[in-house]
Amino acid sequence: MSGIMSSQQPLEALTKSTEDLLNMAEQGRLRLPTFQRTWKWKKEQVKNLFDSLLRGFPAGTLLMWTRAVEAGPIRFGDGNYGVTLPGPKLENAWFIVDGQQRLTSLVGTLLHAAQGQATDPNDPFALYFDLERETFEHPQRHQGRPAHWLPVWVLGDSLRVLDWQNAYPTGPNSRAHIRLAHRVTKAIREYRWPVYIVSHYDEELVRTIFDRTNNGGTPLKKEEIFRSLYSARDDFKEADLTTLQEGLVGKGFGEIPEGWLLKTVVALADGDLSRLDDQLRKQDDVRAALEDAGPVLERALEFLRADVGIAHLSLLPYRMPLPVLARFFKAHGLDQSLSLDVRASLALWLWRGAASGAHQGTSALTRQALGAIADHSLEESIDGLLAQVAEPALPFDLGRYDFRRAATKLGCNALLSLGPVDLRDGTPIDIGALLEQEGAGAFRQIVRDKRYLPDDADDSAIDLLYRLANRMFHPIEQGNSPWSLLQGIAAQYEGRWSDPELASRLATHAIEPGDLRALAQRDASAFLEARSSRIRALVDEWIRARTAAPTADDPADAPPTAEGVQA
Repeated sequence: MSGIMSSQQPLEALTKSTEDLLNMAEQGRLRLPTFQRTWKWKKEQVKNLFDSLLRGFPAGTLLMWTRAVEAGPIRFGDGNYGVTLPGPKLENAWFIVDGQQRLTSLVGTLLHAAQGQATDPNDPFALYFDLERETFEHPQRHQGRPAHWLPVWVLGDSLRVLDWQNAYPTGPNSRAHIRLAHRVTKAIREYRWPVYIVSHYDEELVRTIFDRTNNGGTPLKKEEIFRSLYSARDDFKEADLTTLQEGLVGKGFGEIPEGWLLKTVVALADGDLSRLDDQLRKQDDVRAALEDAGPVLERALEFLRADVGIAHLSLLPYRMPLPVLARFFKAHGLDQSLSLDVRASLALWLWRGAASGAHQGTSALTRQALGAIADHSLEESIDGLLAQVAEPALPFDLGRYDFRRAATKLGCNALLSLGPVDLRDGTPIDIGALLEQEGAGAFRQIVRDKRYLPDDADDSAIDLLYRLANRMFHPIEQGNSPWSLLQGIAAQYEGRWSDPELASRLATHAIEPGDLRALAQRDASAFLEARSSRIRALVDEWIRARTAAPTADDPADAPPTAEGVQA
């Protein structure tokens, strides 16, 4: 009889001491597979863990999965701090499914690579026990290490404890300190950890257990759960989210967050994004979709760059179109060249969704957009997508500048549509390269504070400091600023601010020659007010051109329709 009370127990429950776990780590039996997230804990969390061990407080259970493993180094920590241990080929290694942060803290501290030289104040594993205050401490910058601080890494080995004791300076409290040190050593090394072992290959079982144990501590993201289910598989070592992400970054269009990569993979598997946990269990479908994701995402990114006119992924107002476009191109655009009309229709859908807020990325809206894609009909797919987005109302409200907001990104796209050039020599600015290098910091604040506003400036004038009108997309040397750059241009061209070449350069930044007069007089309020009015008009016209409804009396202005495919 099988069922919930089957005689075959899915888990083995046991306890292991800290000393047992350290020995297993040194033997290479504890493994941190590629599915696990990177080191996340802060110094305070490491300190609190050891304080809990000393006091005998519960420190949580550990969940392990017994698996065969190839030989390779094991890193407990990050690229800067931690310890690397040799890992032999084993048939029964323990993969850490739940407990990575705690075990990394344990191994990284008690087997600290630097040992006696561990004084870096940023090192989370350079931990000491103050024998006078009876507290765990990390070294502080420019602070000496008191003699009564017991290095916690000596507790990981009996010989190191003995060496520390023999070298401890003689004093009135030395015997009490040594006795306390032995009590601390005993409490930490003999602390018993509850451990659950999954010893047979049952991914559904591990998934269920993982879900229930992931309710405490710092919960994993869905993309981290994805790795925990797939990356440890023998047949799933090459294709993972990180490999996919790195391959797309190489295209120079920016980095797609792994969370959205995961949603794209699930969308390609025809899964429901509102139920990611359930979809991740459909392993054959997800594995096949991951293999498809690279080509379709490359096609989607090229569409965004060439047809939509987005120079860098950071300028995409919402991420929701990514899985939708990938699903669309998988169905209709990989083995055939889409017509100009079809590509323009997709661009119309994207801009309308961005300007109207229909692409905010809720599960319901994303599911609705994915459902509109009909594998059997290109025309139905286009019509279905366009039916879900309305023409946005104008004038458009940009709001205050915040590059995390879609409205700000729409404004930035409009501003960049002017084709900004370097004001010093007229060289076109490589928008994608500057954003790749500096991110949102490429949109620099022109007027840094209220010093350049009139003393009687009202709230509306002050508010312009926080608007797109006070941002400029321009490379700036270290120690310089857009304000000083514009001041220098105004001084250089004083008396000839209407110079045609200068006017042409300024226009690519929504600046007119007359604005230089305000700059020369250090009247930032007049400069920002004039530029704000200009940018508002620019944004409205830019959005109108990309989202306008068809006009019956002017077929040339009608938005494109899904009329076939070019060979």
